[in-house]
Amino acid sequence: MRAAAAPIALWCAHALLVVRAGAQEVAPDPAVDSTFLLASSDPARAPSPFIGNGRLGVVIPALGIGASNSFLAGLYEEAPGDVPRIAAIPAWNATAVFDGERWLDSMPSDGSVHGYRQVLDMRTGTVRTGYDWAPGARRMAVLVESFVSRADPHLTVIRLELRPRHQGRMRVRFALAGRPPPRRLALARLERADPAWRPAHVWYAGHMVLRSREARAERQGGRLSLTSTPQGRTTILAQTARVFWDSDLPRATTRTKASGDSALVEVAFDASPGMTYRFAQVVSVVSSAEEAQPLTVATQEAERAWARGYDRLSADNARAWSRRWETDIEIEGDPRLQRVVRSMLFYVLSSADETTGLGIPPMGLSSAGYYGHIFWDSDTWMFPPLLLTHPDIAHSLVAFRGRTLGAARARAREHGYRGAMYPWEADERGRETTPHFAVQNARSEIHVTGDVALAQWQYYLATGDSAWLARDGFPVMRETADFWVSRSVYDSATDRYHIENVVSVHEGLIGVTDDAFTNAVARKNLEIAVAASGRVGKPAEPRWSHVAARLHMPYDSASEFYRTYEGAPDSTLGAVTPLLSYPLGVAMSARAKRTQLEQAVRRLLADGPGAMMGSTLLAVDAAELGDRALLDSLLPHSYQGWLRGPFLMLSETPTNDAVNFVTGAGGFLQQVIFGYTGLRLGEGGLEPAFPPLLPSRITRLTLRNLKVRGERFDVVVDAAGRRILPRRDTTAAAPRPRLPVLAFPEPGMDDTSAYRGYQTRFYRDSKENTVQVYLEPQSGRVVQLWADAANASVGFTVRDGRGRPVRLDWDADSAEVADSGASRSIEYRLVANAPLVEVGWFVLGSMRVERDFQYWKHSLRPYTAPPVRVAEESLLVASVARLPAVERERHLALLGAGSLAELRARLLPTLAASGSDTTWRVRVERPSLDGRNRLAIELQG
Repeated sequence: MRAAAAPIALWCAHALLVVRAGAQEVAPDPAVDSTFLLASSDPARAPSPFIGNGRLGVVIPALGIGASNSFLAGLYEEAPGDVPRIAAIPAWNATAVFDGERWLDSMPSDGSVHGYRQVLDMRTGTVRTGYDWAPGARRMAVLVESFVSRADPHLTVIRLELRPRHQGRMRVRFALAGRPPPRRLALARLERADPAWRPAHVWYAGHMVLRSREARAERQGGRLSLTSTPQGRTTILAQTARVFWDSDLPRATTRTKASGDSALVEVAFDASPGMTYRFAQVVSVVSSAEEAQPLTVATQEAERAWARGYDRLSADNARAWSRRWETDIEIEGDPRLQRVVRSMLFYVLSSADETTGLGIPPMGLSSAGYYGHIFWDSDTWMFPPLLLTHPDIAHSLVAFRGRTLGAARARAREHGYRGAMYPWEADERGRETTPHFAVQNARSEIHVTGDVALAQWQYYLATGDSAWLARDGFPVMRETADFWVSRSVYDSATDRYHIENVVSVHEGLIGVTDDAFTNAVARKNLEIAVAASGRVGKPAEPRWSHVAARLHMPYDSASEFYRTYEGAPDSTLGAVTPLLSYPLGVAMSARAKRTQLEQAVRRLLADGPGAMMGSTLLAVDAAELGDRALLDSLLPHSYQGWLRGPFLMLSETPTNDAVNFVTGAGGFLQQVIFGYTGLRLGEGGLEPAFPPLLPSRITRLTLRNLKVRGERFDVVVDAAGRRILPRRDTTAAAPRPRLPVLAFPEPGMDDTSAYRGYQTRFYRDSKENTVQVYLEPQSGRVVQLWADAANASVGFTVRDGRGRPVRLDWDADSAEVADSGASRSIEYRLVANAPLVEVGWFVLGSMRVERDFQYWKHSLRPYTAPPVRVAEESLLVASVARLPAVERERHLALLGAGSLAELRARLLPTLAASGSDTTWRVRVERPSLDGRNRLAIELQG
């Protein structure tokens, strides 16, 4: 706490002061919730953590520094003979440290890294890496913090702290660095895949060709820039880095270089043992797809970010992530599963954003896996959990399909069909980009077209946005329905339509007829086109209903279950059909559902799981059947085999290490959101469809702050059942007037002269806590005390133009209290009998702090006196600063602080003032030292 004088002079006549004080609460406190933290103490572990803001993603190297893969959503290259693929942008984290003898820019093999700790804080999307580097006689503590800003989608930020234990000349280098071209395969022409290929052989990143590079020294830093173009494309990517360091680097010299594949700035300085040296870099990444002059914009943004400083950038990023985490999945009874679920939600959010208008590749923005193409994974696996938790982000996924409808129409015509035929694998333009060796999927795995339409309908069901439906959603549903009409074949002998020569969802089944999933999703597509036409007031094409009613489904009536496809042998049972009940919602008997689920379980146990897809949804069927024993047995089989490393990355299959398979995260999140709750999207929005059922490991599930049709609510499932609890609108909490419950002195009862002008009132706040406000005329002090668990206190002093205390009086009996759900406030009015008042000595802390402040008569000191600090708080911060890097990181986490600078900033209240010729406003606020609460006071007149 710091008591700040910060005098504000306010001209007024018989001034009316409106005082509004509030306390913002954060509950539960994420600063001490370890399920938001993923950590490793092994520098040799793999894989490394992935972070992103939905537009830009990066894999953080084990050391926290050194070039690593980074991907920009929608940035694809197209080399001759190859398929279009997502490009790895020039490295923006190519940082290196020289201790006078050796360079540190990649993991050393000599065991010279000690005391290692890397922590991914999912609350803020920040990775902090700390260790001691001791390659010889020289030893140095290293602390690196990195994030991709959620507040500014173009920005990436790195901060580096070095504390050497030796004397000597050191160097630190920051660089933007291009990458060599990959060793390519002619995937657009190759007829067959080589069985010896591993994912890395085919899923290499696309190449960026450098166009320009620049490096120049600046005062206490440097500026770097690169422009590049993806091979075979014309998009221009601009990256501008602004590097800065401490102003007091001893005997600092700077060197810059811009040639070849990089632009760099390097600073050399004389290091002393025990001293801490700080460096930071902000990089703006802008493409010509967004801005006509990307380099100009990138440079301007980097300069603005540099001017704001690291701490403010970090705080802005944390606030943006905090807003995302207002919607959360909370699991009680299984902390490990809670952490896994949070990691899945985090990785999905790191790969999608409301600004992109793109789908999500199977690996998100973590790698070039699956070439960065958009599959049905985006519509069927990742879209549904986003739709309820972050519908603004989910909109990007359906917007991508709407934007590429023209390409889907062209593809249908190319194949001789009407309507729109969406590609099996799409680039950012919506073109078919499947490698030639998998051409059968491109031609025949056509269920993706129905998957696209279903996601569009689900978006309408969840949002109720009729204008969007008419403008964007219905055209997709209409054109895809027309495709199914032209793709189906009529058999007059049976009066049935059939869909021939398809690749099943189980992709080893090629050239089959009436695949159960394909036909079911086609029928669903036709039915929703009819329903949507009614919503938008347009006549439905009669053939939609005609084909839907007669489209054959391979139902085995003797055994009462659906076969994988018409005439499928028993060896294929369980490969596809569990997906009919969820997500397609095909009506069937409980016996059919159970039989198909048991077939799938037998197949899972016999053959083992494959890609993390269908196995994640088997538990939904078990929950629908109310079979807790089966649900319990399926739960570990739906995620555990795919988890990789301490950062809970997901592999594509249990037998490979291709990470991070965000598709699997989407599937498992659906298990939790829809399976355990029994809720489904329907005509009325989110509706109860089945009784809820939790695995035995979970005692309580809360889906917090879901949004459906403009309403926000929590879904709670526990032993008492399922409850859907509307949330209060935190933006429109109307203040309520409150009269004081007690006041001193009370005229007619108390001797007012004995109080010598002292006045106090007691009110009740929104939670019925007692709030005392007293006016102390001897010093012009106004203090408000909150008698609750925090025992919070806010106070200020009012003086006239000559520095004398101003007598204040109440302007009204009542005060107004308000509660937004996250904060409480009370507003009252005072009158100051002076033409000019100066307000200062703002103290925001606890009752004890205010008591001591007055006991030592600090409130009587002139405003020009030095600020007053609480010794215990300053001592605590100083003690944390002296800790070794790794230990300091742990204590900062306990205090909910991302950095030492953030912790120090909590000692200081912030003050903002504004005004006009007739009004003025002053706001002072300060977080508590542990970051759990925030106090604020606002004066206006």
